[in-house]
Amino acid sequence: APEFPPQKNDVSYGWCRESEGSEEFKGYMLTTTPGAPNAFGTRTLSDEIEASEDPGFYEEPFELNLSCDTEGAKIVCTFDGTTPLADGPVFSSPLTVGKTTIVRARAFKEEAPCTPEFTGTYVFLADVIAAPDGVPPNELWPTNAVNKQRLDYGMDTRITQSPDYKDDVLPGMKQLPFLSLVVSPANLLDAETGIYVNAKSSGELWERRAHIELLNHDGSAGFSRDCGIRIRGSSSRGSHNPKHSFHLYFRDEWGGGKLEYPLFGDEGIKSFKKIDLRTTQTFSWHFEGDAYQSTYCRDEFVRALALSMGLPATRSRFYHLLLNGHYWGIYAT
Repeated sequence: APEFPPQKNDVSYGWCRESEGSEEFKGYMLTTTPGAPNAFGTRTLSDEIEASEDPGFYEEPFELNLSCDTEGAKIVCTFDGTTPLADGPVFSSPLTVGKTTIVRARAFKEEAPCTPEFTGTYVFLADVIAAPDGVPPNELWPTNAVNKQRLDYGMDTRITQSPDYKDDVLPGMKQLPFLSLVVSPANLLDAETGIYVNAKSSGELWERRAHIELLNHDGSAGFSRDCGIRIRGSSSRGSHNPKHSFHLYFRDEWGGGKLEYPLFGDEGIKSFKKIDLRTTQTFSWHFEGDAYQSTYCRDEFVRALALSMGLPATRSRFYHLLLNGHYWGIYAT
């Protein structure tokens, strides 16, 4: 059977066999039915989607075209992190992209999905810096707390508009690579099932499908992969914290197995079943609202010092994180 693993906990698609224990491929299901008989399956698949421009960093608006070689296939795309469905908005002409944009797209023919889905993040740093303080980026982000979980939007204008700092913000943003996490908004923010607003819930039942991209400013190769995502941490899971840490899982069920990438350059391992995105906790701006405790360097300095002395220590790298296209701060692996 073609490789198209079932996507749990998401509005997505799976493939099924003729019967339990059978190795014969039946088809691709347009609707997943966990715990119930398989839905109708089709053997038709579209080709992969090609984008005219690679995801990455841009300074000027450009035209983005999406194409699929399958005759008669339609391309459905979304820009808010939601999963493209067969009855969704159809791509019909090139898009003018002039601000930070996430594109999720899937081709359909006779209502059958292509594999894999295209996900790309196009970053305009000036747009990231100008995000209004305290304003949700779109209607899928809550304006009020959900399950007492408060969220912090936008960039702090005390920094971005300060005469002392504003000229240093853009060059400073370019000092770190970007990770872009794309997750169906309901899987993050739904009051009943969203992992971000139920952050103290843990385990496999609270793992969701996500897409992760690494974008380097120098244009060097990063990666773009589906993965599983859970909330990480202990006290940092508290709803008083607007910024949580994440576990990312790379397994066959999410497509592709392990992540093969030198996250730490020439140091350490280059193959990962799981990586963590850590937000600093006690000494951080978001810990009980104390902006004067933000010391990102302390833990990393101690780790680097221990390694240089030949002692056991974890390796680490800093990244900017985009969450569904919205800037979510600095994280460390």
